[in-house]
Amino acid sequence: MANPEHLEILKQGVDVWNNWRREYFRHRWEPCVTDPGRRPDLSFANLEGLDLRRVDLRSVNLANVSLRDSDLRHARLGGACLMHANLQADLRIANFRSADLELAGPTSVEPASVAVILPRRASPTRSSDLMT
Repeated sequence: MANPEHLEILKQGVDVWNNWRREYFRHRWEPCVTDPGRRPDLSFANLEGLDLRRVDLRSVNLANVSLRDSDLRHARLGGACLMHANLQADLRIANFRSADLELAGPTSVEPASVAVILPRRASPTRSSDLMT
């Protein structure tokens, strides 16, 4: 279940969340590597219809979250756990690098409209290229 403190911070807005992340998690992967108990946890939360443009959700536990009708353009989701998450959201230019998308739920995104951001050594591609 979502950590109530983490959920309350996110509901205050993207700027508040991102500032809290910068202060609380000084290093990008710190929550996963040094203390898994400190990993931000929004699992099972209802985040439907929220404006989450440019939100930093790297390494966040988003398992079973509903993001239906949310705006996640330019969101940073690298290393996030998205198992069984409802991704029927605006995901244009969202960064999913190293995110756990195994068993991720439905999306309503048109493949040609999503840029998949791959590790630096790989060449950029569109998600429609991955479907063939």
